[in-house]
Amino acid sequence: MNKPTGIRVLCYLHALMALGLFANGETHAQQDTDNEHDVEVIEEIVVTGSRIPADVFSSPSPIQVLDVEEARRIGVSSVTELLQRSPVTNGAQVDATLNTSANTTGVTEQPPTGGVGSSNISLRGLAPERTLILVNGRRLGSSGVRGAPAQPNIAMIPFNLVDRVEVLTEGVSAVYGADAVAGVVNVILRDDLDGLSITLNSENPSDVGGDVLQASLTAGMVAERGAMTFSVEYYDRKRVTVANRNYSQCLRLIYQTEAGDVQAFCRSNLPDNFVLREELPPVLFTPGTTDIGISGFSTIQAAVPSAPPNELGLIDSPVLNWQLGSFFNDQDDRRAADLVGELERISLVTKGHVSLDWWANEAFYFEGYYLNNQVFSIATAEQLFPAIPSQIPQEDLNGNIVVDANGFPVLVPNPLNPFGVDAIPIVTLESVPQTRDVESEQFRFVTGMRGDIGDTEWSYDGFFSYDRGIGFQAQPILFEPNLILATQTVR
Repeated sequence: MNKPTGIRVLCYLHALMALGLFANGETHAQQDTDNEHDVEVIEEIVVTGSRIPADVFSSPSPIQVLDVEEARRIGVSSVTELLQRSPVTNGAQVDATLNTSANTTGVTEQPPTGGVGSSNISLRGLAPERTLILVNGRRLGSSGVRGAPAQPNIAMIPFNLVDRVEVLTEGVSAVYGADAVAGVVNVILRDDLDGLSITLNSENPSDVGGDVLQASLTAGMVAERGAMTFSVEYYDRKRVTVANRNYSQCLRLIYQTEAGDVQAFCRSNLPDNFVLREELPPVLFTPGTTDIGISGFSTIQAAVPSAPPNELGLIDSPVLNWQLGSFFNDQDDRRAADLVGELERISLVTKGHVSLDWWANEAFYFEGYYLNNQVFSIATAEQLFPAIPSQIPQEDLNGNIVVDANGFPVLVPNPLNPFGVDAIPIVTLESVPQTRDVESEQFRFVTGMRGDIGDTEWSYDGFFSYDRGIGFQAQPILFEPNLILATQTVR
């Protein structure tokens, strides 16, 4: 008989009694049949979603049990990675992003559902808030930064303390509520360690960046009437910039020359130090030189003359060649941004139980958690596109707008715009770095009592749990009201 495993939750007592009557009656009936006709006895009734044990192979709801010991042998070092490697949860169902939906300005992105810097699970693609996370069969509180985090950061659970992970990929909202529509992930922690376990993991990629150092210490003691376990884990990952990886460092333009040679170079589709002019060709910012009679600005042909193909192997086109100059595009800014941000995490967990044996196998148990997650990331510098009109209203000495005979404002040239037409400068704000410093903490305490009900096959488990998540994020941003006042109210 396989050892029963599965997802276990609290149900109402009258529901359990009803299921128990049905289970006992069914078992006795089949035992009587067995005596008369030598039929195989059914020794276990499986009811998924209750505390009646669910067998992996006979459960009507498929339960995938992920073995941690096997995963460690192939280099898995976190619960997140374990779930990503599992066929039942792989793909885009585990999210470990720092920011999502970032636009070109980089500051108006929406945070992930589970909070910035979190690792969340979205079974069956139904969003993280529809996948329930349990630890030892008990709901784990949400944590994160920004927005309204709907799920805990599962990566913060110390991997050295995990015994196995059970994944139920069928909706059980009738038992748990709407947050279990997609399924349930139950992380079972070890409680049988008698001694000391030390784990040291170091990952050093062949390319620059992304080095990982992970150290874990777990100590346990098992006695005749109870057990006690303590675990601490430290995890540190270095940053990886966009330039550190060939597949991400640039947008590549690939073409074939007249001689048949294949050429490729990096290009940026986002210009920098440009000025877009209404109904006129754009000009570039060229301090000290000009070919249009406006100091400090030149056409593309004058600012970036075409290079002969035999010198640089490039297409003889100024429209393409300007994209190679780092001063006129934001390619260097993007290459300096993080592909993977720095991450530092520390987790402390203690748990234990004591057998009281007052009447029927009573036991007192407790769990304590302190989880801390820090992420530092550098995003692409923010770009600015302020619209600068060519003409502005004129004021008199009293500060009133001067109007003509028809009552319309009298317009005069805008000193901020020397082009004579409406213009939109494109500028990268190097003084406002897009750095994100994120820290999240989670405190958790669980205590309860379990035992049997007399000489029957029924048992009970009553517990109290307390979760508290604290999040902090620091990020410099542009104060847009001041920009509006500086550019749109000029008189």
